[in-house]
Amino acid sequence: MPAPIIVSDGVISPEMRARRDAAIYVALPAGEVIFAPAAETANGTVVYDPLFFNNVEVDGLTQKFANGRLTSMAAKTGLQDVKKYYDAGTAGKDEFTFADIGVNPGVTFIPGSKMTISMPAGMVSLGTGSNVFMGGSNASRFSFGSSVSGATVTIDGKEIVKVATSFDNGNHNLPNH
Repeated sequence: MPAPIIVSDGVISPEMRARRDAAIYVALPAGEVIFAPAAETANGTVVYDPLFFNNVEVDGLTQKFANGRLTSMAAKTGLQDVKKYYDAGTAGKDEFTFADIGVNPGVTFIPGSKMTISMPAGMVSLGTGSNVFMGGSNASRFSFGSSVSGATVTIDGKEIVKVATSFDNGNHNLPNH
């Protein structure tokens, strides 16, 4: 069974409480849609915004995907810490397993900031490895995700998120769900 699509609206419903499973995800402020892309469909390159990983700044992290698997990663700085974590990961660490699309127009990303949050409209977070947190089946000991701000998202040729800003990172295609 595929992982559920999670709409974080800030509410833990009675149904969610009754389930008592890993797919209970609520964030405040709310405003994100999280899903597991269809297996083996991610193809392309993602260049993430600057991020911090284990207190180390990682700049220019670039990941390449083919048929839903991470085939390479590079960065201008900080790659050694991400790579050490990746190398210690278990089976499934290279699978593209989750996407998180920010849809809250009331939360803004500060251009140039290195501190990111997932819910501003146009923020897209992508990840590899474990997706158990969202009810998925990948239980790798490796789970990594980061963000691309001001993104335009196209799924099956249909533009579903478009945020035109001075810090737009371009068009990042996500695979089908």
